[in-house]
Amino acid sequence: MINQKATRTNVDNFLKKALPHFLLMRGMKNKYLFSKDLELEQLGKQLFIIYHTFNRINPKYQPLLNKLYYDEKTMKQARKELHISHDTSWKYKIYGLNEFAIQFNKVQQELNIKPSLNLIIYK
Repeated sequence: MINQKATRTNVDNFLKKALPHFLLMRGMKNKYLFSKDLELEQLGKQLFIIYHTFNRINPKYQPLLNKLYYDEKTMKQARKELHISHDTSWKYKIYGLNEFAIQFNKVQQELNIKPSLNLIIYK
């Protein structure tokens, strides 16, 4: 069984540390990932996996995660811009980051990435 709290924290740390690092390595800014139909050659393997995973998350959670990780907004700023409640924003973040972890594993498997990084923490 997935430990949702630990997985959420793990994914949050990964996105806060790895995403800016991978973008810096490619000379890109976060907002570049808003483009549609980006290819592996444009992004590099690591960024492509993150980009592809974000696009596979439930559309209900994407706007909040985009604000938090692409726009680097605080939860309060994101909540205000999206006109969602405090409780809804945290629920979307928890579910969205857990879904990110699951989709991240699936994308790596589909692209035959070895070694793969598992962001899910089990109880």
